Amino acid sequence: MCGERYFSTVIAVDGAGLISSPAVSNGVILDTSAPVTRSTYISGQNNIENPSLEEIEETDNGVNVTVKCTDVRSQCLPRNWLIEGSGHVLTSVETSAQSGNAFLILHGSVSQNIGTVEGDKYKLSFYASHTLQSTTPLLSQEGYVEIPGMHRVFHLLKRSGNHDDEGFLEWFEHVYYFTAESTSTAIKIGSLGDRNAIALDNVNVQQLTQSIITGDISEPSAATAISVDVRTDSETFSVSANWNMIDIESPIVEYLWAIGTVKGGTQIQTFKSAGRSTHAIADDLILADGLPIYITVVVHNAADLHTAIYSDPYLIDLTPPVMCCLRDGPNAAVDAVYQTSSVISVHWNVSDQESGIEYCEWAVGLSPRSEVLLSFTRSEALRPKRLQKQTEARTDSVQYSEMSQWCGTLH
Repeated sequence: MCGERYFSTVIAVDGAGLISSPAVSNGVILDTSAPVTRSTYISGQNNIENPSLEEIEETDNGVNVTVKCTDVRSQCLPRNWLIEGSGHVLTSVETSAQSGNAFLILHGSVSQNIGTVEGDKYKLSFYASHTLQSTTPLLSQEGYVEIPGMHRVFHLLKRSGNHDDEGFLEWFEHVYYFTAESTSTAIKIGSLGDRNAIALDNVNVQQLTQSIITGDISEPSAATAISVDVRTDSETFSVSANWNMIDIESPIVEYLWAIGTVKGGTQIQTFKSAGRSTHAIADDLILADGLPIYITVVVHNAADLHTAIYSDPYLIDLTPPVMCCLRDGPNAAVDAVYQTSSVISVHWNVSDQESGIEYCEWAVGLSPRSEVLLSFTRSEALRPKRLQKQTEARTDSVQYSEMSQWCGTLH
């Protein structure tokens, strides 16, 4: 029966009729089933304390209390985080933070120890941006991340052709996976170079909980065991893949992975060994806009059985959403210049042929890019839409409505 261990016992009899002591083998497990896949989903809890790095500790009548850094003139230090080098929380009235109202300017490193379950897998994600405090050329700005089993350098990315305003931060998400080696794990993120600083925000570490997939695992589907993440610095791409397999009868000994433009293809990367790691990264790839990519993983167990699994196609999208027809006023067909109502209305239309639109954000202020009346607010409306904001009428000012210059895509 599959999964059972079978032992052999041998005795010898000589010519005099004497019998030797029994010799017993170590046993062999019968394994007739190849490894099977596991689905991976992320639990809702973030294990990081103060993930937006904007909470600080103050003393109130001898008692430590937690407050948010709101003074734009001070340089706050985030609670629960250890900073090596220099770093401070930056808050502004018209914030460029990725999450909340503040972010961390870091020249050095920041770290936090979190509780983990030994042997379990976790996902680390954070947002990073270049800063005006760095004198290093933009394309050379880098940071690094240290987690169990990994020390990796990442580029501070920039969308080509967008946001001509030099003071505008461009946040990019960075994602890494690791397996906890103990009940306490150190997460460390830092800048590289003597003159280089980075902006950091919204750090998340989430435990991955797994359950076995049923059905035909050879076909890509929504329950695929391979998750794909693609990052770009506008010139080259980094493709990372994460997968999960299980074999109850015999251990998994090796994973091979490849990248192609069709299911099972190797046009971009031929099969490479990932050892027994359940994630891999390919850097410095040249990929074209609109190109679908597929990840193929072949897993081998100790019984020399193997399984091939495939990712869903990931579409390379190098073009940002196209914003059209942003009009002020209650009439969607007319871009108003004057109005008597204190209700600020805005209509827009946006499209993205490659990957579609996931959401948009809008804000209201007294100058272009300003958010003093309404901070950027997420809207799920993707079609021509009217949004309204009640505000006090002012006869001495012009009020501006602005859509964020890029809407999030479905990637």
